[in-house]
Amino acid sequence: MHFGLFLDFLKERLSQQKELRVEPKEIDIVRAYMFGHVPRNVSDRDKLDAAAIETFYEIVEREFGYDVELVDIDYGGRRLRAIDRFAENPDDEWTPREKRVDVALASSMLFYAAIPYAYDIAIPVIGDEDFVPVLQKVRSLGRRVAIASIKTRRNSPCSHVYSAEYDEEGIRDFDVIWLNELASKVQVPQRIIQCQDPNHVGRPQSVTTALQVPGRPDVCDDCRDRSRVERRKTMAGLTEKMQEIESRGWPSHCGLACGVVAAKKIDKNNKPYAFVKAKVNERPYDFYMNQYDLEPGLSWDSIAELDILVFHPEIKPPDSVHARKVRRPVDADWDNKKGSTAGSPG
Repeated sequence: MHFGLFLDFLKERLSQQKELRVEPKEIDIVRAYMFGHVPRNVSDRDKLDAAAIETFYEIVEREFGYDVELVDIDYGGRRLRAIDRFAENPDDEWTPREKRVDVALASSMLFYAAIPYAYDIAIPVIGDEDFVPVLQKVRSLGRRVAIASIKTRRNSPCSHVYSAEYDEEGIRDFDVIWLNELASKVQVPQRIIQCQDPNHVGRPQSVTTALQVPGRPDVCDDCRDRSRVERRKTMAGLTEKMQEIESRGWPSHCGLACGVVAAKKIDKNNKPYAFVKAKVNERPYDFYMNQYDLEPGLSWDSIAELDILVFHPEIKPPDSVHARKVRRPVDADWDNKKGSTAGSPG
């Protein structure tokens, strides 16, 4: 979705309201806000999706100039989607509480309504009737309100209070702007690019619908979709390996940690490095390592993603974590787990 075109769509629809009847170019969007939540402490299987959510908000802020206000929500190691949470634990009725997001939207709209000449018309994209009191207060301060929402035949996300023919609650000054036809008007336009994915198959010249982000290589839609599937498989494999380590009861004994190679990379100077995911004293870390951290007899080329490794964890506050003296586990490591005590990382 192209959020710049989304604002143009709102201007177009607002200009057509009988109460205004002006050209879209005569309407200025003085400030565009987006409110949302960022999932924290999610299941390992959903960490890529959680990171994608945060990246999405960064792009909206950087590329389209929105003021983005985010609220962190702790998932307590749970899955992102409700259907996945239910599949894992049908008795867990936990749901993410987004009331702080609603409060952030309401307070910002009311705050700027109290500032002279800050704006003339507020266009909240909402459906929940909880916003009725704040809309009434905004109008009492002399601002006009145009509600934008989605209309469906069943289980409409837009409350009847907003869409009623007669505004009995005194919450709007215009007809509701329906966003149902939005999808066809705000798609990111296709671009012809030279795909820079090293695993691209076919002619380099390809099509992408992704936004051009400075500093990020252009990748075609096919390669982006394939990479997404591969990352999901890697995350699933990573979760299985971590569960294997936990099921075998690996402790932090003798100052050692046991983890899984989460990613192998090459830096801009063509130097290889990797991240090893492991828990130390029940806390998860992504330990950095390079080829000089390997014990004699272990070569860098022999290490692959999802390999299980043993190492000395080096943790230096606030955020420096390094894997030292890296080797592969042996049977004796698991045999010695009983009766051992947790060691403190050096």
